[in-house]
Amino acid sequence: MAEPICSRWIGQAERPVPRYTSYPTAHCFTPEVTPASYASWLSDLSGPIALYVHFPFCFERCNYCACNVIATRHQDAAAGYLTLLDREALAVSEKFREQPHVTRMHWGGGTPTYYSPQQIERAMKSIRSRFDLASDAEISVEADPRVTTREQLQTLGNLGFNRLSVGVQDFAPAVQAVIGRAQSAETTRRVIHNARSLGFGSVNVDLVYGLPLQSVQRIEGTMRSVIEMRPDRVAIYGYAHVPELVAHQRKIDTATVPGVELRWKLEETAREMLVGAGYAQVGLDHFALPTDSLADAARHRTVHRDFMGYTTRRNPTQIGLGVSSISELPQGLVQNVKKISAYQSALDQGLLPTARGCVTDADDLIRRDLIQHLMCDLELRFAEIERVHGVRFTEYFAAELKELHGPGGLVSLGIVRQTGIGLVIDPSARCLVRNVCYLFDRRARAAHVSAQQMSSAI
Repeated sequence: MAEPICSRWIGQAERPVPRYTSYPTAHCFTPEVTPASYASWLSDLSGPIALYVHFPFCFERCNYCACNVIATRHQDAAAGYLTLLDREALAVSEKFREQPHVTRMHWGGGTPTYYSPQQIERAMKSIRSRFDLASDAEISVEADPRVTTREQLQTLGNLGFNRLSVGVQDFAPAVQAVIGRAQSAETTRRVIHNARSLGFGSVNVDLVYGLPLQSVQRIEGTMRSVIEMRPDRVAIYGYAHVPELVAHQRKIDTATVPGVELRWKLEETAREMLVGAGYAQVGLDHFALPTDSLADAARHRTVHRDFMGYTTRRNPTQIGLGVSSISELPQGLVQNVKKISAYQSALDQGLLPTARGCVTDADDLIRRDLIQHLMCDLELRFAEIERVHGVRFTEYFAAELKELHGPGGLVSLGIVRQTGIGLVIDPSARCLVRNVCYLFDRRARAAHVSAQQMSSAI
């Protein structure tokens, strides 16, 4: 009898690897990148940018969440945050040679719909006064259906938002009780209906697999409800249980968190149900209706991925505003401070609220492009890297290709195969695409070797 695929690959599935929402990853960030560094980088920029705005407030904290969130029902601090956000937007925009032209913007959190319609208008007015938003810009916002009203959606639509990302995670009551997020399918359905009736061009639903007490039967129920709502896009992210890093995850009994094999089955079940319902899979964890622009971009291999997820528009520069937000520029990556007190202190001193970052070199840019192709297309065409970066792929990555084909390598495991034009990831192994990326991650592998050497020396 043939060995089940998941059993053959379980060692790879258990291997901790970065999520690759950026390259270099956040593990490479250091305080050596300062507010002055960031200011200098901004002054050298030209061309269009993508803008991410972080709103950290939620009325309550979900037990599973690892985002930078401030849970409070006292909205005075939240109102004051809008003033600080405006001050940072002004400070950042003034560093550019000319008013920055924004082709894509995303509001994330936290819960942007924590704010009243009037406060949402205030925040958008601030952004528009500092940045030039393109008339055809993709403007998206995350929404928690439990607190999002029709009036808020009407305001967002009037302000130019055209895509809504609706948080769900899971509809099973038992799972919701453990993760601290009670949310009915009917509440979610109402928000999606309101968004469509108000003219939002695309509605996305976010789900999570690997949550405590999830089972195949429970995720099947969630998927049936989501498919019935027919969102334009669906994202299914893997839950990362890291109670040693995220204190409130300690409320979750680790014994209830699915192991590797069940996680694999949960992801497979959700994927098969969506594909069976007519959705096209895009990259690692997104799905889109055939009529959605993301599905069309996937067909033409023009999908891109960054901190905001998968998109049809590539911006080599992404500027983040708000606490903990990350900016990606040609010169490197920058992350803001995480606490509002430090955020205000920096602005009061006339500084950009930079906490840390990473300077990129030519090699980083080559590997960033390579990892982008793998994460978005699940394949890599050598000629594309050679044409853009002026290298001979088989020579530049000779060591990686040797490891790929060596004993126990990803080719011998059947995860990857090499063709006449490049590398292709087996469709059944798409959830291991990060492992393939890791093979080409010079920084993470160097850090791993260094840590091993330090350990052996102690």
